[in-house]
Amino acid sequence: MANLFLDSFGHYNVTITQMPTKWTSAGGSIVSGLNTGSTFGFRGGAAKTLGLFPTLAAGSRHFVGTSHIINGFRNEVGVDINIDFTIASDGRIVANVNSVPVATSTFAITFGATYHFQTKSTFSYTLFDPLTYIGTHTFEVYVNGVLRLSGSFTTGNTRWGGDITELQYAEIYVHPDDGAGGWIGDLWVTDGELLGQCPVLLFLATADGPVLNWTPLSGSDHFAMVNMQVPDDTTYNFDNVSGDIDEYQMATVPAGTIKGAQVVVRLEKDAPSTATLQIVYRNGAGTTVLGTPVFAPSQDSYAFFLDSTRKSVFTAADWTPAEWNSGFAGIKRVT
Repeated sequence: MANLFLDSFGHYNVTITQMPTKWTSAGGSIVSGLNTGSTFGFRGGAAKTLGLFPTLAAGSRHFVGTSHIINGFRNEVGVDINIDFTIASDGRIVANVNSVPVATSTFAITFGATYHFQTKSTFSYTLFDPLTYIGTHTFEVYVNGVLRLSGSFTTGNTRWGGDITELQYAEIYVHPDDGAGGWIGDLWVTDGELLGQCPVLLFLATADGPVLNWTPLSGSDHFAMVNMQVPDDTTYNFDNVSGDIDEYQMATVPAGTIKGAQVVVRLEKDAPSTATLQIVYRNGAGTTVLGTPVFAPSQDSYAFFLDSTRKSVFTAADWTPAEWNSGFAGIKRVT
């Protein structure tokens, strides 16, 4: 199982202009001062294009004021395959296929409370000819770890003349700003694995690692240039040599089970030449592994880049606190 995307709006102040650098599309506003123990939350419509995955599962925390969308799985590449999960005005959970209600829970939430939702849906289809298909959404919704709504819904004959590989979900969508007081705290997305109630914790750099090729803007401590919760342009490390690496020791992870890890970097380039980068993982034995994404920062414009891993890049098993606490994370300039 893969961990496709993680985000925690409570861990750093992201302006609305920066949201699309983490999400494919974003709208609405950043809100603050919520009574949840977090400083920042996000309210507004946002979608993340994840590629064409047949199954997606998402978990998120919502402060529920009244009826609104929780989240949805959508296809926005030319075919109308969308399922959304909403809270009705009486607190019940509703599954909506292409904006039409198809199933409603008997369980109802209490408005004004904080909940952890997990939603999972799979879309399958049968082709009658190259232009006609019948599609089925099969879904589950968990609230605080308890299954509260499940079922399936089959559409009627639908005309379709495009690439059949596009008959899949491609986006994770979170609720719009409907004035209901709803917001999202932690959010994670997998390709089908329901991980349970997983808080997303913030760990900042606390010391320099064993490889330090980049140059601090000031001083000699590289980690001190990147160990801030709210990033700005007053401290950073920079580099202009392909192959150079900077590594950092991160804050100590407490005992417990780790169901995924994500390295978040914020980058820009200040010259028109090509620049690409990858995340570097180094374990306590000195073995290094490069992250899968290759990042290409934009000139004179900061962007967030996220490297999410469900399992250890070294063992293919769950990450362990000991593994993280003895290792390092960093960045490599590839070109």
